[in-house]
Amino acid sequence: MEFLNFVTPIFFWGLLALIIPFLLLLTKAKTLKTTSFSSVEFLAEISKRSYNTIEWKKLFLLILRLLILALLVLVFTLPFIIQRSDLLQAKSDKHSIFILDDSYSMGYSEDGQSLFEKAKERIVKQINQDKVKSPLYSLYVFNQNIYSEILKTDEKDQLFYALENISLSDFSSNFERLTQEVSSLVPQQEWAKTEINIVSDFSILDEELHLNFEDEMKSDGLKINLMQVRPSEYQNVFIEDVIFPVKPFLPNIKEDIKVVYRNSGLPLGTRLDFSFWVDETMVASKEIELTRFGRNAVVFNHSFPAQGEFPIHVKVSGDNLSIDNKRFAIAKVQPRLNILLVQDENYVYPFDNPYFYVTKVFQSFKEDNKASWVDMNSIQLENMDKFQLSDYGVVMIADTAELTPKQVTQLKYYVRSGGNVIYSLGDRVRLENTSKNPYLTELLGGYFSSLKEKEKGKEKAFSIQSIDYEHPLFRVFQLGEQGKLNQVSFWKLAPFLQLPDQNNQILLWLDDQWPLLVERTLEKGRVFIWCSTLNQKWNDFPKNPLYVPFLFELFKYVNQPIKGVGSNLKVGDLIHFEGESKDQVFDRILIRSPDGEQITLYNDRQIGSSSFSTNGLGIYEWAGILPDNTKVRRRVAINSDAKESQVRYIQLAASNEEREVLATGTKSLDLKEHRKFVYLPLLYTLLVLFLLEAFVANRLYKTTWV
Repeated sequence: MEFLNFVTPIFFWGLLALIIPFLLLLTKAKTLKTTSFSSVEFLAEISKRSYNTIEWKKLFLLILRLLILALLVLVFTLPFIIQRSDLLQAKSDKHSIFILDDSYSMGYSEDGQSLFEKAKERIVKQINQDKVKSPLYSLYVFNQNIYSEILKTDEKDQLFYALENISLSDFSSNFERLTQEVSSLVPQQEWAKTEINIVSDFSILDEELHLNFEDEMKSDGLKINLMQVRPSEYQNVFIEDVIFPVKPFLPNIKEDIKVVYRNSGLPLGTRLDFSFWVDETMVASKEIELTRFGRNAVVFNHSFPAQGEFPIHVKVSGDNLSIDNKRFAIAKVQPRLNILLVQDENYVYPFDNPYFYVTKVFQSFKEDNKASWVDMNSIQLENMDKFQLSDYGVVMIADTAELTPKQVTQLKYYVRSGGNVIYSLGDRVRLENTSKNPYLTELLGGYFSSLKEKEKGKEKAFSIQSIDYEHPLFRVFQLGEQGKLNQVSFWKLAPFLQLPDQNNQILLWLDDQWPLLVERTLEKGRVFIWCSTLNQKWNDFPKNPLYVPFLFELFKYVNQPIKGVGSNLKVGDLIHFEGESKDQVFDRILIRSPDGEQITLYNDRQIGSSSFSTNGLGIYEWAGILPDNTKVRRRVAINSDAKESQVRYIQLAASNEEREVLATGTKSLDLKEHRKFVYLPLLYTLLVLFLLEAFVANRLYKTTWV
């Protein structure tokens, strides 16, 4: 079945002109001349016959004029025909499936033309060389996934038109998923007459997949061709990361912001211009000269005027792949962090005091001539009720024998109002009493069972396993390159047993079995449970060099909002819509994308998943509207996946060499010449209707003598 498609459908508003013939008909009144006759015997019969003749001519003329106007409108819409039928059941000799890689590395340009354009030309050339009598074509694109079929047709011109309208994406590619999904595109009974053509640069970083990709793509009975487009030489500089100082930003305090970039093939001596932007204002720029390949850095020194969130981005002068020349981030400027250390014993030896190490952590990060971002105050547990806990960002409870119901209630009220508590164990804690104290159990969301021990030096100690280095708390360790937490030994632990229906998050595990660090959200605040000691009684963590950065990052993370505001995500990642507490439910959410598009999600239909998938890089802003019309605002930085810019092209085997295309000197194909429009027959029809209208109008309105 065929359907008309229109290039400029806006001209359909011209159908309003169909009222014009009615107006002409009503205003075109014929003036009759009165003539005297000697006899009126036959006058009535003549008038009746003339009246009937004039009426059908007027009706015919009206229909002609309506048709002329309607066809004029149709011509201006530039109609064309696309055939849509169940082509899978058609009797085709060959089914050619084309899978086009639209990941952003395909945007690399050489000699003024991108790899993506080269890939399109390669598909056109392949189809034009195909001599099959009854072909069938399918077109897909892939980046993170193979997306649903764009077109299925037996007309190559329709495929060319669809191909022309596919644009490059901001996504990275996932070749591992491609190997898993490609064979499922076609039912197995149709493999014999199917050929799958994958058109890509085939840049694969994973070592194992890079070496074995062609073997992974082989499938018995299904022909898969790899059609590679790649540059003759890859020269690119891309911004890999924007690294903030280890300390949080304070108002009016200058801090160094490091911009990490990587040189992949640009000649040494090339000069690059870096610019640093806050909101949409450039505040600093630097010109640097490339002195080496690989990873480099440039540093900007900047201060922010007040507390709040500041969207920033860094640019580098253009090269052959422009999408990775920009990096976005959110700088959060905070007040100084006030910490209250609560203890119920005076320690004889400083190394026994769990807070001894905490104070040393912040002293090690103190810089001369700069204000400290932390104020610490130490009190005895018995005096806690005399302090206003809301004056502190973090309250730390370590190695306390037992908390009274009144003290736990004070802490619970503090947490629910937005405070943060770090609860740590020690030899003085009576573990058996935690399950018997309903107040403490409610605060922690669980209780501790009996102590588990391993004899030091004789048994293999407990160790941290399955670390999520993508979590903000552990990102500083850079996937273990900056230190391995699993080398820390623990000889004692108190197993934490979570109560049913408690949504606590386990951040660290010991031996993949026992929780070590637990995060609990309680309305507007959080409780962090460290199931070991902060001193060296139960572990050797304080002696490990990683202890200082770990505690430092823990306090930074505790001081952040419940969900990381402005956390850096990659294109395609989900933005999660969550408020100050888990109890907050938004009536609707307003989203503004980097290109200015505004989207509204409503609770009853669209916010069930509480997330939104991103498809472009930049700063996304969203506001959650609560039932009382108050707003929770967030900003999130979305960046391209830097791994996509670290190209590593596979070398195709000899069987695929004829399908490999270098992006050099290829003549550009004009895809537009394949459009088939149907307005010429309409023009001929219009000419005939104009002549017929003129003839009928002349016969109807010419002077007649009776």
